[in-house]
Amino acid sequence: DEYAIVGGMNFGDVYSHKDPNNVKWRDTDVIYSGPAVADSRRLFARLWNAKVRELGLKFAPVAETAPAGASEGGAAKISVILQNPPTDSNILVGIVKAMYGATGRINIENAYFVSLPVVTKAVLDAVARGVEVNILTNSKESIDPEGKTIVDAMYKCLMPLAEAGANIYLYQGAATLHSKFMTVDGVFANIGSYNLHPRGERYDTEVNVAIVDPASTAELDAAFANDLATSRKVTSASELGEKPGWLSSFVSEYFYAQLKK
Repeated sequence: DEYAIVGGMNFGDVYSHKDPNNVKWRDTDVIYSGPAVADSRRLFARLWNAKVRELGLKFAPVAETAPAGASEGGAAKISVILQNPPTDSNILVGIVKAMYGATGRINIENAYFVSLPVVTKAVLDAVARGVEVNILTNSKESIDPEGKTIVDAMYKCLMPLAEAGANIYLYQGAATLHSKFMTVDGVFANIGSYNLHPRGERYDTEVNVAIVDPASTAELDAAFANDLATSRKVTSASELGEKPGWLSSFVSEYFYAQLKK
């Protein structure tokens, strides 16, 4: 009850990077203390207890309220956000609102960037008003084997953003990029498990935290810059226009064209 961790990291061998023959995953998480930890405990307890009741499991319920004595927090303002589709779009709404509040720079690092129409419009509007928009996602070379079928859908949605003037970077590191965060103007950050693609809106329950704090945002901007050092900048939209295979075309047409309006 003193600390909480939110991010994209799963419990799995691919995160240990110890097996030279196994795929490797690169992720970003955030650890925090203070009142937001109580919010995180409450969120966990409600999800856990509901599932225990639903399945009739023989586990004691988790108390929503933490015992006294949890540590105080620092200067950052933190909001813990649950998105539980199709009930709500809390994380997406927060991301889009922050993008419309940007005046200088938006950095987006997201493993599977298949842009929703509202995100595409927010990026185009930001570029049009002079905001520097930097988007980093996986390349065909770095993405995990299960994700290769969606790369063409990712590239397709990135093309109009590149043409409009957004800076697009494709990860070239030895590990699959799996982190999901955004920073705005060096003062705001949003980080967690939420992927910017239609599946995140239709099926996947996720948790992110929104942070207002220049120091914390600077750390994420530094992580972003470090990942850019092992990435390739797209210099023309034609670099994203390779002919997709039949499976990628099928997935793009029937799985990612669901939210056009």
